[in-house]
This record gives sequence, C-alpha cells and structure tokens, in this order.
Amino acid sequence: MNRQLSQLVYAAALSSGLFLAACSGEGSDVNQGAASAVVGVNPGINGAAVVAAPDASLQVAIDALRERRLSAFLEAAMPPSQMDEMRAAWNEAKSTEIDPKEDAQMIAFMSMATAEGAEDTLFMMFKPYLKDVQDQAEGMAQMLPFMVGGALNEAGAPEEAQAMLGDFSQKIIDIDFVSEEKARRAVGIFVTAARALKIKSGKDLQVLSFDEVMDRADIAYAGVVDILGVYGLSPDAMMKSIRVETVSTSGDIAEMKLTFSLFGKEQESVPFQMERIDGRWFPKAPEKSARVDGGLAR
Repeated sequence: MNRQLSQLVYAAALSSGLFLAACSGEGSDVNQGAASAVVGVNPGINGAAVVAAPDASLQVAIDALRERRLSAFLEAAMPPSQMDEMRAAWNEAKSTEIDPKEDAQMIAFMSMATAEGAEDTLFMMFKPYLKDVQDQAEGMAQMLPFMVGGALNEAGAPEEAQAMLGDFSQKIIDIDFVSEEKARRAVGIFVTAARALKIKSGKDLQVLSFDEVMDRADIAYAGVVDILGVYGLSPDAMMKSIRVETVSTSGDIAEMKLTFSLFGKEQESVPFQMERIDGRWFPKAPEKSARVDGGLAR
C-alpha cells in the first residue's frame, strides 16, 4: 500500500519534471478544469481561448507549477484518459492489504518526523553524513549527462533539452551540501511539510480519495521546491522567466517554442509540440527516436 502510494506520487512528480525537460506562470483552482483555471488566473483570456489556443492551454499548466499546485498541473497537462488511469490506479491501491512491516516502518518514521523537536532530531541524524552527500552529489552530477543524455535522446527530446544537462550538472557540483546552516533549513522545511500531510500510517492513506491524495501531493511538491531553493536549485525563477509561443498549427498538432532562463543564465529556447485531444490542447508525448548515438549533453 505504502509502496503504491509512493509510486503514484512519484509518477505525478515525474510527469511535471519530464514536461519541463521535454518542453524546457499565477495559479488555478485545483478542482477546476483548464478553462476555468485560466479565467481565474488571466481575466483577459476566456474559456474558449483555452480550447482554441495551444499557448493559452500550456500557460495553464505553467501557472499551476508556479503556484506549486501539482494537481492542477496534471489536470492541465494530461488528457482526461490519463487522469482516469491514475484515479483507477489509486482506487486499486486503496483496496490492497496493508503490509504490517511497511506500515510499522511508516508509523515509526512519520511519528519521529512530526514530533515536537523533530527538526533537531533529524538534523543530528543527518549531520554525520553531510560530507558523504557532497561526494555522492558531485559524482552523480558528473555522470548525469552520460546517464540521462542517452535516455533523452532515445525518447526524442530536443537537443536543447539535452544540452541543459551540462548546466544543471555544474550547478550541482557547485552546491555546498556540507553547510550545516543549509541542512538545518532543509530539515525544517521537510518537518513542516510532513506535519502538514497529516498522515502517519497506511490506514490514514486508505481513507483518502484520489483528490485528497493529490492535495497531499501539492504539499509534498511545495516542500520539495522549497528544499531545492535552500540549495539554489528552485525552479521558481525559471518559471517566472518562461515565455510560450505558438510557431505554427497544422490540424491537431501545434509547433511550439518555450523560452526561459536557467539559473539566471542566457535565455534557452526549446521546441516541442502540443496535440489537440477531444477539443483541448496538451503537451505531446515525445516519440521514441531511432537515434542510438547516446546524445551526450555538453
């Protein structure tokens, strides 16, 4: 049960990450559709424009991430059929018997992470490993262009998206993970988010509807963004710099361009496609490329 929830939330987070990587905005009501969301965010754009214009539809998704509303992003970026699949997966997970061992581990950890003084407790646990984190992060950063570059190439991601891996890797290498001050701040954010989830056991999860789980995913996503911000990796600045442009439209496919600044550097432009499905526009999933040259990033 706990594993399945983790997979569901991970899939949601991964969806947003892949969207930004493949394509690479203020908020909307989580429970409203894309058209209503845009009207709430940008009064100058009406509901009809959301259906008719791919750039307006994409802006809904971007605005949702700006507001750290992962659930609203998924509604805007994923066709209803895919959302239905996620709902079905959660309903199936709810009926799965809870593993007593996993549940006991979850209860123990969540109780510790939400207890009074949890900030100090967790920091003292992590403090001896800060140097190890630094070493592992640097090693991962050096390998990232090789490991992820090939996967992006196989998935048919734009070369511009692959090239950004080099900048991201260097950013990780430059981070001071040994800083105790930063570690304390990150732990404090984690504890605050853990308390806000109001979940301590598998039974607490089983009673939640899919929409309630997505509400918790919003809390977790916001916490992750804030922790990334502690180490200079927050996507907030990039989100504010995003500009969407429709290059051309042919039938149900629109050629798009996403322009943004990564880590305050020069503007990056990434081409991608939108696809109209049942009258609404969604980011088109990249088709697998026949290329097998590895696609190493700069």
